[in-house]
Amino acid sequence: MAARTSAAATGVAAPRLGAMILVCLAAACGGGSMPSQPQPDFTLSVTPSETYAVVGNTTAPVGISVAPQNGFTGTVTITLQGLPPGVGVSPSPPFQLAAAATQFVVLAVPTSATLGMSPVAVVATVGALSHRAQLTLSTHQGSVRPATGTSVGTVDDALCTPRARFESKS
Repeated sequence: MAARTSAAATGVAAPRLGAMILVCLAAACGGGSMPSQPQPDFTLSVTPSETYAVVGNTTAPVGISVAPQNGFTGTVTITLQGLPPGVGVSPSPPFQLAAAATQFVVLAVPTSATLGMSPVAVVATVGALSHRAQLTLSTHQGSVRPATGTSVGTVDDALCTPRARFESKS
């Protein structure tokens, strides 16, 4: 009768058993891979998120800001989508905006502009990253006149209910 040799006697089972235990432990701990680092990114904001103008005039400055996240250091391209026909923007998009920077824009509303509220998407893009922020442009007829005895003016138009007041800077 042939002699049987056990795996323990040859020393083969111990390394295999140890390898199987390591595989099981690694699987139980999330695969044993290192946690991935967050990718560089940015946030986009528009302040104020709503602006208005009397036709034939401009809006107050609107700030467009890029805030870096997770070490983002790039420069983004800013575009505005959904502007009513004839509305101009200064500076003219597309324009570049660096991380941690703010660019103020002014919208010029022609006398031929359609009255009412228009949603405008502010879009920041770099490579595969793209973020949007909403700006609402309200256009109306009327005039801005100083309130009696103050340096603050209000919109004089029954068709428009302003949500902000103009302040003159002296």
